[in-house]
Amino acid sequence: MNVKYPLNGSCKNLENPAIRIYGNRFHSDQSLYEYLIEFLLVFSSAKAPDGTGEMSFHSDEPLYYFVKPRNGLRRFIFFDQAKRAKRIPGDERANESIKKILLKHIEADKASEKEEFLQAVQDLFRGYAAVLKNRSWCAQTLLPLCPEMIFCEEMPNDNIRLKWEKGSEADRTSILKKCHGPVAAGYSIEDTFYDDSFELDRHNFLARGGEVYYLHLLQVLKDAPEAKDRLQSLLVNLLIDKSSAFSQLANWIQGTWEKEKNIDPNHLVRRMTIGCIPAGAYLKSGKFAVEELTRFLSNEFHPVKRVELLAKGIMLQIMRMQIEQTEEYLSRGRLPWIIDMHSSGNKTVRKLSAQSFTRISEAIMSAINKEIINSRDPHEEEHNLTEEYRLFVKARKESLDIFKSKGKEIQCIIPLNGPDERFSISEDVIKFLVLSLVPAGGKMDLDCFLTKLYDHYSFVIGPDEYKRCQMTDELDKGLSDSFTSNKGAFQKFLKDAGFLRDLSDATSIVVNPYKGVEIA
Repeated sequence: MNVKYPLNGSCKNLENPAIRIYGNRFHSDQSLYEYLIEFLLVFSSAKAPDGTGEMSFHSDEPLYYFVKPRNGLRRFIFFDQAKRAKRIPGDERANESIKKILLKHIEADKASEKEEFLQAVQDLFRGYAAVLKNRSWCAQTLLPLCPEMIFCEEMPNDNIRLKWEKGSEADRTSILKKCHGPVAAGYSIEDTFYDDSFELDRHNFLARGGEVYYLHLLQVLKDAPEAKDRLQSLLVNLLIDKSSAFSQLANWIQGTWEKEKNIDPNHLVRRMTIGCIPAGAYLKSGKFAVEELTRFLSNEFHPVKRVELLAKGIMLQIMRMQIEQTEEYLSRGRLPWIIDMHSSGNKTVRKLSAQSFTRISEAIMSAINKEIINSRDPHEEEHNLTEEYRLFVKARKESLDIFKSKGKEIQCIIPLNGPDERFSISEDVIKFLVLSLVPAGGKMDLDCFLTKLYDHYSFVIGPDEYKRCQMTDELDKGLSDSFTSNKGAFQKFLKDAGFLRDLSDATSIVVNPYKGVEIA
């Protein structure tokens, strides 16, 4: 990565060829929702030390964002049911303390009624858990239904916290200096410490994939002020319009905790350095993504379902980003995604779909191999093939493995296990595609919609798209007739999902049944 965007972006682990090609970084351990959460975390966070820039895209470089852990709220929601890696007495005390503090601020005639209300609030938030798995409480996350439910990544610094438990006053003073400086006068040192003694920059779970997605949008938006303003307004609408009750509850829990425990809120704020991408990468897909994201967010429907679809749609866009960069890096033509719609007896499309998946997989590995060879020292006569193989395996994990595993998670790559891997489309993905390509309340001719899918994603479904993707002699034009039944299966799929209307035997239109979002 000779030139990066932004110039101040973090480009660690550059020994990994995948990071040099695709940016720092996509990571195979990052869950589907964590790509979306990390993207929204950057967007919703302050962009300057004075707290300005929340709920907006960056206006200029250098690009930093400032996060504030909400550990009172997070501990209240997740602590009781989470994995306990190490038992830190301070965490146990804090968990018991927050319950007592909140109970004291609930107005009810009976203690049992207060406890029932508090349990109901806890269950309400847990019902919107996005990532639990076998993780500690500070690594679990919620669906991002409001800004207060977007948690940053945290890893507890248990060694320092155990030293704090056993240390003298002098030891604690020394520990504070090594952490983030002294707590402001008048605030509780101990309670502030227990909410602050976490590392926020390991990027184990929020592994920069969402940051890379944010940058690929921002690189387009910085030169498109009207598109930027529109998309900002729609993202604000996504996070705030239907979430006032969640925000009020979350702020009550966190605010009451900080006030009662006299925690220094400014001490918790941490400046984060954003990742980086190769300068000029993802421009084509970035323009498409801005257009699609804007149109998708312009649809008015249930906020939870909208977030669920958005997570899958962003993952599809990230897969497209990977393929675009692979094409650019190898200086080759388009890599079509031949979609198998499971039309009965159509083994030809199934075979061609598997071949297109193999071709894309091989292209990603070719790009990695090319980068490894290009990075060799020209003065060395012999190369360390063992080390190069290690780098190849590591790079594959953070490129092809992500493409495959996340593609299977959103059911764009099938089967889940076993051979004959190929491309397909799930109901949720087609819903995202319709809502991101057809205006709210609008309609589009089916053939026009198939052309859009090809132009935006290189999806090949019908015979016309198959003819268009003839970039090499590897694809046989005579096979295009096999895609007629594939197109018919796609039509039925759209109709069953409620997105297709037949006007006549020869004419069908794709419809977006949702009304548009009204932005003041």
